[in-house]
Amino acid sequence: MTTVTQAPPAAGDSAVVVPPSRSSARLDKIWRVGFGVIVAALLLFLLAPLVVVILTAFNDRLVAFPPQGWSLQSFRSVPGYMFEALWLSVQVAALATVIAMLLAFPATIALVRGEMRGKAALLAFFQSPLQVPAIVQGLALYQLYIALNPFGVALRGSFTGLLIGHVILVFPFILNAMLGRVAAIDTNLELASYGLGAGFLRTTWLVTLPLMRPALIAAGFLAFLVSFDDTSISLFLTQVGGATLPLTLLYTSEQALSPMLYAMSALVIVFSLVLALIVDRVFGLRTVMSRD
Repeated sequence: MTTVTQAPPAAGDSAVVVPPSRSSARLDKIWRVGFGVIVAALLLFLLAPLVVVILTAFNDRLVAFPPQGWSLQSFRSVPGYMFEALWLSVQVAALATVIAMLLAFPATIALVRGEMRGKAALLAFFQSPLQVPAIVQGLALYQLYIALNPFGVALRGSFTGLLIGHVILVFPFILNAMLGRVAAIDTNLELASYGLGAGFLRTTWLVTLPLMRPALIAAGFLAFLVSFDDTSISLFLTQVGGATLPLTLLYTSEQALSPMLYAMSALVIVFSLVLALIVDRVFGLRTVMSRD
């Protein structure tokens, strides 16, 4: 019996491409359509509340959706204390982010580059605010501030006391972002800088910080939003006359819902979108979210 063996294709012959079967092509099309439907539903779920808030803000007098009458009266009726609360929230969030970054950077260098005992315990201590509910942190700080009053340290209801609470709140977010980025940096780059005669500060400024820029921007943006949106800690550390914007909206909504609340919420949404666009224009969102 003679065995026939098929010769392999010659070097100049092109490879034979087997077209996909009809069933696999149909399944691939169904998967793509299903994935698109899921993404569209997710976007609708995320954006629908924002659209409802913005459209409701244009009601004439009543809180209704769809609006019963289109008007800008709700925007004109926003009281001045709302904008004061907005400015306070921006100040606290910005300062808390900057201070937390200044504290998190040396802590990150010590945890990643340093050789010392108890690094795991120190890291767990730094990340402990993530394990404790924010409302418990606010209550603990409230009790601490009361205990410090007899010693002449008046932090309850002060800007400094509120700022301390927000720094504690956002510090772990920035630290975690920095830890991952510093650990990914090639130490040979820093060693080369030292070998060329640069000191620690010059190496940090010219080598380490530029490589950490995407993580710093992303962490700062996240920390700002976390601080700006906080109510649990601010609830214990502020007074009614000097509350942040989320608390001011909460206090006002407990009395009565009005188009003015939706108008202020719409302005905050626009503010957040403008902030995201500024970050995108200046740094680029792809650069911010990149880990390379």
